[in-house]
Amino acid sequence: YASQGRAETNALADKVAELFQRDEDLRVVYEEEIADGKWTQMMAQTHIGYTIWQQPEEQSMPQVIRIEVPQEAGFGVGTPGTSAVLPAVDVFAAMAGAGPASIEVFNTGGAPYAARVSTSVDWVTPLASEITVDATQEVGFEIDWAGAPMGTSMVDILVDAGDLGAATLQLPVHKPEGAVEASGFVAGSGLVSAEAAAASRIVSGHGVDWQVIPNLGRSGDGIATFPVTAPASEPGDDSPRLEFDVHLFEAGNVDVTVTTAPTLDFQGQGGIRFAVSIDDGAPVIVTAIDGEAAGDGNVPWEESVARNAHVVTTSLPVTEPGAHTVKIWRVDPGIVFQRVLVATGEVPETYLGPPDTPVCSPAPGTDLPECTLP
Repeated sequence: YASQGRAETNALADKVAELFQRDEDLRVVYEEEIADGKWTQMMAQTHIGYTIWQQPEEQSMPQVIRIEVPQEAGFGVGTPGTSAVLPAVDVFAAMAGAGPASIEVFNTGGAPYAARVSTSVDWVTPLASEITVDATQEVGFEIDWAGAPMGTSMVDILVDAGDLGAATLQLPVHKPEGAVEASGFVAGSGLVSAEAAAASRIVSGHGVDWQVIPNLGRSGDGIATFPVTAPASEPGDDSPRLEFDVHLFEAGNVDVTVTTAPTLDFQGQGGIRFAVSIDDGAPVIVTAIDGEAAGDGNVPWEESVARNAHVVTTSLPVTEPGAHTVKIWRVDPGIVFQRVLVATGEVPETYLGPPDTPVCSPAPGTDLPECTLP
């Protein structure tokens, strides 16, 4: 906000200071007021201001910036990132209940101003076209999917604040050809993102069963095979696996990224493995935890603990668009699978990964399938 000159910058800085003091107030309540001080020092450990694994010597408030805000109004427009292009809106995610695209029209001064919001097409309309901006005004957009053309359309969004200025942003709208026949996890903007435990089919066998472990994941549940003392499996045929029915709108190399819970090469066999395949392709064995990466010291372990995950990507070919089955095969015991990401294009940089992809099924007599979030 400070870099954009937003008038709200100082209010947010004040909020940080207020919450930092609130943390100290809570410590006093626990240590001095509850049970007449019986729990003195219970909350004394410093917990704000970590830069390494060891606790800091004292609490330190996060750095904030305060700016000079002029009295006259100032016009600005913001998106979720720094680009003038908004994140793409996908028809399948929208039908599954994802929120509308939105922009923020903000003020860099102390006086309110009026602005008008419009679009370049009649099938995308702002939820508020005439707005008054005191600090920040969020504006969402409604899409008439029946009227939207097939393919990816770039819709111009114009924000006009009169003498204060104007800005044009772009909203990519994705409604691919062949959407009516799509089923399973349907790729939106070239991505399928799913919790491992939400697999289309969970196949046990060879003396092991899959078990969902609630909350053992950064964004949901984990899933693993039991008993953990069972020997390794040879992937293929009727071996234990997770299957994901996906619908891709592009052919070519597909990146399958699997996120697993952090662990170590506890058997000392040079790594812990699983396998990945698409359709009837031969399983490709992947080393999730490399026990032979001694040259890196503790770096791989430190990274996996810091992000609470191992992340491994395998590239596999897909010869044609349409329905496919992505399979994650059990090989070694002791792996807890968290998420699976299938990408035919560039993956936006996020910490937890893209949001869940909806699961769709054809709806006879309609132009689009019915979709729900798993």
